[in-house]
Amino acid sequence: MARKPEWHILTLATLALTAFGIVMVYSATSASAAIGGANPTSYLERQATYAVLGLVLMLFASRFDYARLRPLAPVLVLVALAGCAAVLVIAHPVNGARRWIGFGPASFQPSQLA
Repeated sequence: MARKPEWHILTLATLALTAFGIVMVYSATSASAAIGGANPTSYLERQATYAVLGLVLMLFASRFDYARLRPLAPVLVLVALAGCAAVLVIAHPVNGARRWIGFGPASFQPSQLA
């Protein structure tokens, strides 16, 4: 199946923004990490790992027929609302706000699903 030019432009824009974000993370964190005696590329490595994971998920999502989710829509809405309510109970406050639910090293913001 031939891809439309818009698909190529969107893919290139996504890759460019991802690369720019990785460079900005390195630029913003390398000097302070080096001065503090830490690994100057630790944040870069973590950001690049998440970027690769996100790009793999993007490829999967681009090939997935989202119309197959239609029967699940009511359940997904209820899960999103339950997640937003759960934040008020189980999330730890950060600067007075409860927005994120932690899962080990990662965290999830239920409002993104909603």
